[in-house]
Amino acid sequence: FRRYIDYLIEKRFSLLWALEGTRSRTGKLLPPRFGLFNYVLESILRTRLYDVTFIPVSVAYDQITEVEDYSIEQRGQKKKPEGITWPLRFLRRGRSRGQIHLRFGEGLTIRELVEPAELEAGIDDQQKQVLVPTLAFEVAVRMNAATPITATAIVTLILLAGGNRAQNLAEIQALARAGATLIRQRRLEIVGRSNFKDADAVLATLAELHETGIVSYLDEGTERLYTISPDQHLNAAYYRNTAIHYFILDAFVEIALLDAASDTGAPRETFFARTSALRELFKFEFYLPRRANYRKEIEKRVQDRFADWEGAIRDGDAGMKKAFDEARLLVAHAVLRSFVDAYRVAASVLAIAGPDAFDDKNAFLAQCLKSGKQELLQGRVFSAESISKTLYESGWKLAGYRGLLAADQAEARHDFHQELRRINKRLEEILAMTLARADDQ
Repeated sequence: FRRYIDYLIEKRFSLLWALEGTRSRTGKLLPPRFGLFNYVLESILRTRLYDVTFIPVSVAYDQITEVEDYSIEQRGQKKKPEGITWPLRFLRRGRSRGQIHLRFGEGLTIRELVEPAELEAGIDDQQKQVLVPTLAFEVAVRMNAATPITATAIVTLILLAGGNRAQNLAEIQALARAGATLIRQRRLEIVGRSNFKDADAVLATLAELHETGIVSYLDEGTERLYTISPDQHLNAAYYRNTAIHYFILDAFVEIALLDAASDTGAPRETFFARTSALRELFKFEFYLPRRANYRKEIEKRVQDRFADWEGAIRDGDAGMKKAFDEARLLVAHAVLRSFVDAYRVAASVLAIAGPDAFDDKNAFLAQCLKSGKQELLQGRVFSAESISKTLYESGWKLAGYRGLLAADQAEARHDFHQELRRINKRLEEILAMTLARADDQ
């Protein structure tokens, strides 16, 4: 197989592959697999064809047929086999799923990552081990940057953010317009029926989601209300998650501002410390700016959203509340809630275990699924979308990174659980502000 890759590179043929190695079950871009990156890089270095260009390709869908299968797997059930009956099932679902949006990102060569002198001198195995993940990460970041935001993603984000609270058309439109304004200010691309000032455009997106069972209509009152249908939260989250990478830094900024406003000592440094802590907490979930550029990106984002943010945090909770009231849109509760809830459930499973070590991943995931369902019934989990095997797997990975799977980590596990509870409290505050604004309209 390596010789085949060598042949393609030498003859300058095109090579297309899925860098994730599999399909995402949540809608987000998965961590890249390094296998083919290794083979291609070895061929480039051996042949010295340094102008070989990696072109990120993004394929976004308004809706897809297999999303129900993905949510079944997230609930911990076995994947349905793709046998001879699969085409029949596909044809039976033969309604329109909207459009497919194909985008090509900015190309990348290794000359952008390695100095020419180093290339000419030759790269040793240790340097190559660093270069491969750097290359893969950069391609993935550019792929995310090329992904258009669909109207479906915006509408599902708004409906999921409301939890079990149904919303009317005016509420959905107001939030969609505010989101679209922010998106266009950043020169991001929205595709589909994205004129959210037009009620018919929003209604058409809601109708498509209703046709596939994701959205329910409630017509018993004075006006029609819209909500995510029972057992459809994971399906809706798939579409929302295709766009949330654009708003993850905004979510970090909002949480960190509330934490900084509560600090009477050095609120500015508290703000940056909290954004750094959030980066570490969600490093296995999202593609985030590199540490060297992270603070600069956070400063740019907070200044863009809250011009007098330093004055607001100096004024304490009252100043921050005023700044949030003046903001047209708050997003942290909509972007992070399911991830925080899933991590918190995983942390509670660890905390309950006391000093015992965890070495059985499957048993851990099974217990998380059981605990998550229980907390959902108790009203302690915001939405069914956080009851996800995929999210609990990220929680397992994070716990391993922090050393929490080893024995005698009871205190560290407790602190981890409390950290997630504090973040959850901030998300509750942000949601309350959003709902209060909706009630005032």
